[in-house]
Amino acid sequence: MKYFFGLAADPLTIGHIAIIKTIHKQLKNNDELYIAISNNDEKQYHATLDERFSIVHDAIMDKFKKNPPILVKQDKRTLAFLTENFADQEKEIVICVGEDEWKSLLEGRWVNYDLILKRYQFLVVGRQNTEIKTCGYPVTVVNIQDCTDVSSSAVRDILYRNPNCHYCDVEKHITHQTFRSIKENRLYFQNDEQYAEEEAEFLRSYAIAKKNNGWGEPSVTADTIAYNGDKILLIRRLKPPFKNHWCLCGGFMDLTDEDLRYTASRELEEETNIKIDPLRFRQVKTYSHKFDPRMRIVDTAFEVRVSKKEMKSMKAGDDARDAAWFDLDNLPLLGFHHKMIIEDWQKKRNNESYL
Repeated sequence: MKYFFGLAADPLTIGHIAIIKTIHKQLKNNDELYIAISNNDEKQYHATLDERFSIVHDAIMDKFKKNPPILVKQDKRTLAFLTENFADQEKEIVICVGEDEWKSLLEGRWVNYDLILKRYQFLVVGRQNTEIKTCGYPVTVVNIQDCTDVSSSAVRDILYRNPNCHYCDVEKHITHQTFRSIKENRLYFQNDEQYAEEEAEFLRSYAIAKKNNGWGEPSVTADTIAYNGDKILLIRRLKPPFKNHWCLCGGFMDLTDEDLRYTASRELEEETNIKIDPLRFRQVKTYSHKFDPRMRIVDTAFEVRVSKKEMKSMKAGDDARDAAWFDLDNLPLLGFHHKMIIEDWQKKRNNESYL
């Protein structure tokens, strides 16, 4: 028999590895287990197929001394992939799925679900003490010993919020080996151990450019708290300093800016594509302590409410790698002094006094 287990591995989790081990235990001498790393049009992936394939290969191949799995790249939907690669072998194919995927298949949420259910056999890996409905289809049910959550989205969310994650932040979800591969390849917006030197080199180059261009100190900047209710708009920085950190929209005042509100409005548009009249920006506070490693800066923070209609035009641009809305009570790791700005703004918003 040929057992087929498809997964995105975006990234590979401890739960995925536990399922693979459980499936492998069902193999007989002449059986084969195909692990297909998917790359079809069902969803947007956060790491390339080659990157995910490499991580899976390094994480699992040395765990099976006998009858090791066969890794393949799946670039089509399940039925098309199996038909193309295993034509006339339907009776020998066993599709392996977790209980959630099996439920999704029964509910008709797979493309060509009816043909898949008609043509193939199934191995469903379920959590302990969970009843799996077979609905009359040729299904073998096995219970996984390790009930670890297989959700890749949980670990992605942790990595998404902090570009300087440590293994202790994600050890419940992924192995140390997978985490090391993510850091070394700078996947999921992570900075590796060499980032400190990258930023140091950037600052050395910046110091030369500052001298050559006569950039005086202190420089003047504006940052903006763009909000709607209890949601706040942040951008992920594309370059050092604080590369990959989440920050408020903002930047240096240009000589052509009429005043700092125009600076705040311009930077918001350049970084998020949201255009708002500068007259709507209200000052929060001005800061002058040393929060930027490039130079001494005087920064003025502004607030502006973004309507739901204006929110729809959001798109990262300029030196922003990404832009997203976050709940005020669940913010990611912030760069510069932006956590302080938000805290001061919240105090002002709540009519509390602050310095």
